[in-house]
Amino acid sequence: VVTRSTNNNITNNIINTSGTAGNYGIQLDTSANDSLVLNNSIFSGGSASVNLGIYVSTRSYRNNLSHNRISTRGTTSNYGIQLFTDANITHIEYNNITTNGTGANNFGIYPQFSGIVNITNNVIFTNGTSDNYGLIFEASMNSITENNNITTTGSGASNYGVYVFRRSVANNVTNNIINT
Repeated sequence: VVTRSTNNNITNNIINTSGTAGNYGIQLDTSANDSLVLNNSIFSGGSASVNLGIYVSTRSYRNNLSHNRISTRGTTSNYGIQLFTDANITHIEYNNITTNGTGANNFGIYPQFSGIVNITNNVIFTNGTSDNYGLIFEASMNSITENNNITTTGSGASNYGVYVFRRSVANNVTNNIINT
């Protein structure tokens, strides 16, 4: 966890988390600005819900999340990368993300209440029962999403490659390969 700090370099690590619930591979929290998260192998799993590969939140600006291999596994709410509450001006590029769950809500990349996010050249695979999203924008704005390869599968309903909702504005989604 990195909190209220700048110019962090988290590079070339192998990170394994396991427990019951609430497992985070890397967390940039509360004004963790100008950080580089590069070339890490992140395995975040648990026997219950909420397993995240990379979590960036609360007024954390200008972070670069690139060339990471992320795998999350648990019951429900397994997220590869989540940006939450003003995690703005973030570059998410060339990551390989796999989220698997025995239940619902497995998301590849989830910008939530954040803006100016550049999501390019990622490979995203999600799998679970239902409500699996490769890329989900919630109340997010002014983002560019291009040249990604997104696959979502599930044994139930509501599996989406890209899902944009709740006051999301001016997001550009182009030139992606999407399979559901």
